[in-house]
Amino acid sequence: DSGGTLSLATVLCLLVALVALQATFNRFKSVYMARLLYDFVNRVRMNLFESIGRARWGVFTRIRSSDLDHALNGDVDRVQVAAFSLLMLTQATLLLTGYLVVSLFISPVMTSFAILIGLVLLVALQPFRARASAYGRTLTGNRQDQYRTVSEFLGGIKVAKSLNVEASYFAELGATLDRMKADNIAFVRNSSLGTALFQMASVIGLSLFIYIALVRFHLSLAEIVVLLLVFMRVAPRFMDMQLQTQQVLINLPAYASMQALQARFDAEREPTQSMAARGARLSLETGLNIREVSFAYGEGDARPVVSDITFDLPAGKVTALIGPSGSGKSTIADMLLGLLEPTSGRILADGVEITAQNRRAWRDQVAYVPQDVFLLHDTIAANLRLAAPEARDEELWAALRNAHAA
Repeated sequence: DSGGTLSLATVLCLLVALVALQATFNRFKSVYMARLLYDFVNRVRMNLFESIGRARWGVFTRIRSSDLDHALNGDVDRVQVAAFSLLMLTQATLLLTGYLVVSLFISPVMTSFAILIGLVLLVALQPFRARASAYGRTLTGNRQDQYRTVSEFLGGIKVAKSLNVEASYFAELGATLDRMKADNIAFVRNSSLGTALFQMASVIGLSLFIYIALVRFHLSLAEIVVLLLVFMRVAPRFMDMQLQTQQVLINLPAYASMQALQARFDAEREPTQSMAARGARLSLETGLNIREVSFAYGEGDARPVVSDITFDLPAGKVTALIGPSGSGKSTIADMLLGLLEPTSGRILADGVEITAQNRRAWRDQVAYVPQDVFLLHDTIAANLRLAAPEARDEELWAALRNAHAA
């Protein structure tokens, strides 16, 4: 009895140790996968964010801000889902491989038959994966429309309310959401059909497996039971691989969209501060000289906003640019600030041309008050320190007094 009790205690201790080991491994795996996932997603988001921030100002005039918001938030969230599904797909593949290795020791022939059935099912479900990829591309466009409508409404809500056109925005967003709903229901209907077909095919394959194992290979009942137990674990892995692959395909277009957007901004990147610092520091004792400057938004044969203008801005004096709306006053101001580069012509400060190499250094020397006020949702000090992060409180008060705001 004592020997039996000791054996039972040993077995129970081993069971507890095994469960504890499995729990520890699962915890380690979960933490590791979470860290791996967030490292990847954060790197993708930061790479895009930095590419946007380092691009020339001109590219921003050719792209909607809502599309950038969508890329940095909506698309990145979908990339996270795709990355997680890819990790789950890898895990399912490893588990499937382990189960198949075990079954190979029992019956190599029947294991090969089961693998063949699984591969046939995966190939047969290819049309459903293709539809998942198409749905992912449609989803990207629909979500961009959703972000665009909301962004335009919130950004211009004062104008919308003053013109009593709120209902048009409601209708536009409602139509987009209805379209997204219809697309999602169509995809779910298609996906659930694929799941049902897989389940039916699995039952047929299992029936064939049992029949061939008994009649053709004359396996013992014990061997068949063990194989069935193994294949009951294998079949869900095949289905899991199909579902996770669909999730990757649905969300992969978001990653492709982000990469295309990042490549577009990288192609328009400004010289870095270290490169700009190599140029001579510009002075402004005499004034600015604008010589035969033209500028056109867009590329190719775009119509110029300003064409072949020449004038001088003397230092120490107030100069006003007067003209009707759309005549190019704001564009000229952006070029003088160094945000836009002239399509042709030159802008000189005390005879030194403002170029790509010294444009950032020039902006460090220029103060700019835009037409549209931008304020952080923070203190007045935080807003003032946006331009001078190291400014002391005394300097902030001096600036406020000079602006008659203290």
